[in-house]
Amino acid sequence: MYSTGVVILEVFNGMLVEEKERAALKKVQELRDKMGSKKPLPLLLRGLLASVPQDRLSASDALANPLFSKLSTSEPRLVHSAVSDSASLGKENCGASGGAKKNRKGKAGGAEAQLRKFMVKYSFTNPLTLHAAKTYHDRTDGRVCPEHCLVLASKLYESDLIDLWEHRYLNRTFNLAKYVDDERIVFEQMNFCLYPTT
Repeated sequence: MYSTGVVILEVFNGMLVEEKERAALKKVQELRDKMGSKKPLPLLLRGLLASVPQDRLSASDALANPLFSKLSTSEPRLVHSAVSDSASLGKENCGASGGAKKNRKGKAGGAEAQLRKFMVKYSFTNPLTLHAAKTYHDRTDGRVCPEHCLVLASKLYESDLIDLWEHRYLNRTFNLAKYVDDERIVFEQMNFCLYPTT
């Protein structure tokens, strides 16, 4: 969030912060300290540029700033018309609820096994991909398909990315519309930060 604040500061200040490390931090803090705190933009920048990370605004807090009050917070919509027709995307491999299969005690015990299976299927090799996907699945209380959690995690940790549009044709069980919805749920549950903290 700090970097976002620096970029916004540079755009509205009309200059790049070109100093190196400590000098740049000092320059940003000087500019931050000169701002007022009553108008929406300075208020946003002061929150994003707080020197103590715990005091910084989260993405959702930043979006609550009055500066963004005219932005729509409605559900995201798919741009490509073929994608929005979920009937044409084939059967869903995650079931109607989107979660992992439940064991006798009602727990999603098969999620990790499913994630490992999909790691092999997609030839993913980075253990952080598996860790992040498991975190996403756990944070969403199993509401999100394990395969979708893994595909999303791969965008951060794998060197080769999957072309989901092409993949949808190769794998008729991959529901792209459901994936988009699951991705939104993960983003919200992770507070828009996809890097697991533990």
